[in-house]
Amino acid sequence: QHLERLRDTLIDEGDAALGEVLAEFPGADRQQLRQLVRQARREREHGNAPKSSRALFRYLRDLG
Repeated sequence: QHLERLRDTLIDEGDAALGEVLAEFPGADRQQLRQLVRQARREREHGNAPKSSRALFRYLRDLG
């Protein structure tokens, strides 16, 4: 559940929440995170399937 909240916060707040994630997961790739967040945001705005949102969750899970 923590990762789901983190993912949703990233999608909702974008770069503003990136620092929190990078503090928790120092090995995270900032560029990849930003790309996944942008794609997930775009999908949400257009009502598309949450493919990138799931990919973002998996990425966060694999970091932990």
